[in-house]
Amino acid sequence: MKRNVPIAMGLSALLGASLLAGCATSSEKPTRALSRAESFIEVAADQGAQQYATVALERARDKLQQANRAADQGENELALRLATEAELDAQLATAQTNRLQAERSLREVQESIDTLRRETTTRSTIN
Repeated sequence: MKRNVPIAMGLSALLGASLLAGCATSSEKPTRALSRAESFIEVAADQGAQQYATVALERARDKLQQANRAADQGENELALRLATEAELDAQLATAQTNRLQAERSLREVQESIDTLRRETTTRSTIN
């Protein structure tokens, strides 16, 4: 749990900085933030988030849709906030996917090691 504290603090700082930046330029459509969020969502999906982090990926997609609607209606501050949240949700989906894939790989390696140990024990018992 303690390892997650710096990550959470960093994400909070990033979100805060993005929101502050959005307040300064609220008259412009946040196309850059929308594009970044879309890119992060694509990366998460490409890495398998649909299988491993469905909730976070769907939340990112939903927020991006909301951000696009807000931008189309001229609600640029809201669009920026939602796009930033979508990006962070996509990053979370990627991190969850990487963790679960690593855990699966670790289990597979441990199973292989256990199999090798059993085979080695069986062979040494026979000899």
